[in-house]
Amino acid sequence: WHSYAGVPIKCKGKVLGVMSLVAGQEGHFKSSHAELLNHIGHQVGVAVENARLYQQSQARSQYLETLQQINATLRSTLPLDEVLATIARGAGEALGHVGSLIVVPDPRGERLILGAVWGSQFLDAAVKFTGLEVGAFSFPVAATENPVARAYLSGEIQSWTGEAEQIVVGVEPAINHTLAPLIARAMGAKGAACIPLPVS
Repeated sequence: WHSYAGVPIKCKGKVLGVMSLVAGQEGHFKSSHAELLNHIGHQVGVAVENARLYQQSQARSQYLETLQQINATLRSTLPLDEVLATIARGAGEALGHVGSLIVVPDPRGERLILGAVWGSQFLDAAVKFTGLEVGAFSFPVAATENPVARAYLSGEIQSWTGEAEQIVVGVEPAINHTLAPLIARAMGAKGAACIPLPVS
């Protein structure tokens, strides 16, 4: 490479990136090329912007379609486990999360147990580091140091970022706190939100 030209990729006055061109001859790119290269950069910019807008519209369409599926499920008379599974999958897919789960109280209202889980990374990480399926775990409703239990008791959204140990506090069988970050890393998770499901 003996010559280089960096062409701004622009659309509506905004620089979206840079297209790099190289040539085997010295002095290949001259000032007379500037108008043509700028024109190419503009055309590429329009194409990039159109592709970005199309991608956004597709994602939005998928999001709305998933919400419609969830709404249809909520109005259905399907068994509870099927309803929860559809919601867990739909919420994860619509929001682009690596995993989601729904916990519900046991018949005595003393423990929170797994109602549904979605996300292969989530499931694989749990099995890999604990040797147990996700469904084997539960925790007392009174374990208020756990954000899931706090969300259930308070009716308010609870969240955490970067402190994976918090999500396994009070879980039985107990998960060693040193494993929690490893599980989170294997999942690709850096945070979580615990959303209560109130009955209006």
